[in-house]
Amino acid sequence: MTGPVAPRHPATTAATSDTAGGRPSSRTAVLQRTTSVTVRGLSEPMTALLRDGVGLDRYASRSEAVMAVAVAAVIAGWDEAHWRLALEGACEEIAAWASTQVRKGRARQRSAGDADRHLVTTWRNAVAFVAERPPTGDHFTVQAELAEIDLTITAHPHLWGKASGPSDRAVLQVLLGIAREACTLTPSASSRQVSELANVSPTTVTNALARLAKRGWVRQESPAQGTLAPIWRLLRPEELPAPAPEVAAVLEDLPVLPLAAALARTSVRAHDAFSHSIHGGLGRIAARLVDLLDPTGSQRHTQVQLQALSGLHRRTVAKHVRALTLAGLVEVDQRGVRRVLEVDDAAAAECLDDVAGELGCTGVVARRKARHAAQREAFTSWRTDFDARRGWRVQRGLYDPAQPTLFTEPPPHLRVTFAA
Repeated sequence: MTGPVAPRHPATTAATSDTAGGRPSSRTAVLQRTTSVTVRGLSEPMTALLRDGVGLDRYASRSEAVMAVAVAAVIAGWDEAHWRLALEGACEEIAAWASTQVRKGRARQRSAGDADRHLVTTWRNAVAFVAERPPTGDHFTVQAELAEIDLTITAHPHLWGKASGPSDRAVLQVLLGIAREACTLTPSASSRQVSELANVSPTTVTNALARLAKRGWVRQESPAQGTLAPIWRLLRPEELPAPAPEVAAVLEDLPVLPLAAALARTSVRAHDAFSHSIHGGLGRIAARLVDLLDPTGSQRHTQVQLQALSGLHRRTVAKHVRALTLAGLVEVDQRGVRRVLEVDDAAAAECLDDVAGELGCTGVVARRKARHAAQREAFTSWRTDFDARRGWRVQRGLYDPAQPTLFTEPPPHLRVTFAA
């Protein structure tokens, strides 16, 4: 198998001799790898697809295969002219794609103008596809992009100060955490999975994702299908409003968090103690304030600084700081607010368990997980039965579900008696 396909440039293609005494065919010349090009060649699978049609059966149609080649060419740095030249020298099925239309087993020749429009549209769609879904070279690039998104979220706290701001930010941070673990910019997560990690209801997650998509933070790549969760792409909005001058001044004067404190920072939002106030918990805003404080307790933040970091109103910050103080998670003096919660995960969990017991919200997260597990099991059972009904089991007479037991006689209040 020869090397990957690279576009031929008229000025840089070296002349090759033919042992048979004639010039090489156009197909061989187009697919030949050159040494003086400034773009990359295609991968081995794409080269085999172009040259010999290997793997063509993996695509639903010729158009889908040509679109895959166009996307690969855009990623490799080709231009439209080189891509067209490669199609002319490809295998018969792909080479005849633009000039021949096949429908229901019948083929007809396209006009020159129709074929050209077909090529232009396909290339334009491939360029748009790559622009919307830029490729990532390795996991370092993915982690760097995720870090940029996280930095953008942190650098604009004023975007998360409205009533839905804490929930939106919690949902976005959970998606970021899932993306970091999977090392991808397109994490797959259901609303129930996110709700368990963000400590909010699935309905809140659905509404938050809709708001985040509208503001340009996420985009749904594919909806939920059967038992598969939807896939979301994490984005950075192109235009973000700048914070108010007074808020920007406070943010600039904040002391730099020590590296040890930054590495030890983990969110406490998923604990029972920070469940919704309807369950007796401290709520998501209190969890956000605890996350903002130095986990080692060496630095203090004033309420003005917490207001700037969270984007919340000063009265909202003061209210939840008082609740955290009564719960024994922070302490307040003239110098500011300091986190008392332990850095060690086991010690912090034990302390939060005591707080949840005092607040009467122990087991909220566990009950939510149990409820979601029961819902998943019920849906899986229904989906399996549904697929069996619409599959070949019905036609073959193999579908015999257990029928529900019906009452043999009507209930007493529905019995009808007839007079003699």
